[in-house]
Amino acid sequence: LLAILPDENGSLYGNVKRIYETDIGLVSQCCRRSNVFTKSNQILANIAIKINAKAGGRNSVFDDAQKSLPVVSNKPAIIFGAHVTHPSAIDHSATSIASVVASQDWHEVVKYNGVVSAQGHHDEIISGLKDIVMELLHAFEKGSNKKPEQLIFYRDGVSEGQFTQVLEKEIPEIEKAWKALYDNEKPQITFIVVQKSEICHPAETDFFLCGHVEIKGPSRPVQYLVLRDDNNFTADELQGLTNNLCYTYASCPRSLSIGMSFFSAFSDNLV
Repeated sequence: LLAILPDENGSLYGNVKRIYETDIGLVSQCCRRSNVFTKSNQILANIAIKINAKAGGRNSVFDDAQKSLPVVSNKPAIIFGAHVTHPSAIDHSATSIASVVASQDWHEVVKYNGVVSAQGHHDEIISGLKDIVMELLHAFEKGSNKKPEQLIFYRDGVSEGQFTQVLEKEIPEIEKAWKALYDNEKPQITFIVVQKSEICHPAETDFFLCGHVEIKGPSRPVQYLVLRDDNNFTADELQGLTNNLCYTYASCPRSLSIGMSFFSAFSDNLV
């Protein structure tokens, strides 16, 4: 559904999204009236690629998947992105929202399915992750007609003080989901935390990346910290994979700063 809204629409945008996306179950694209009747081809192109992505299309593919997706292209792999959004500090009643997405089209890895789940107030560790991962694994099998053999998980928003909680609570939930579907088989997991930071860790495996095109102002690199790697990535392979994923953002033809741009695209569709 294409909804053309007044430029000053107040709460109308939120109501349209809520009714069509949740109550009725229709995918929608909202546009301001001035943007629909614009003479700017760039604005119209941006609207078109958003509609194409929401309709299940691909806006970009890798020219050489074997080269651009090291390790991932060797055998069926599912790539996850996860983040928890919290209410403002002065809002003591609203819940936090966890969003988890996962690829469903190996080996091109440009189409993603997503799950949104309400969490406890300001809880960073994702609850119910086992069921979420199981749902996304099913979507991968349906989309790729294959069972995944390796799992790469990008986790955004976790502070260094929460690494132990992630290792003890979230990763075991991922393992439980995998074993429940695949006859108690041990999953091959690479788990990467995404942060904005200043220095490399003295002992852990981590790296910095400026994956985006800087339009204005200084760049701030993103830090990636590898908490677990069963898939035996080399440093070059993991950095190359992460950088190349920055170019798969469905709503813009540019690269983004974070190599889980698929998650950003999904988040955009929620609002």
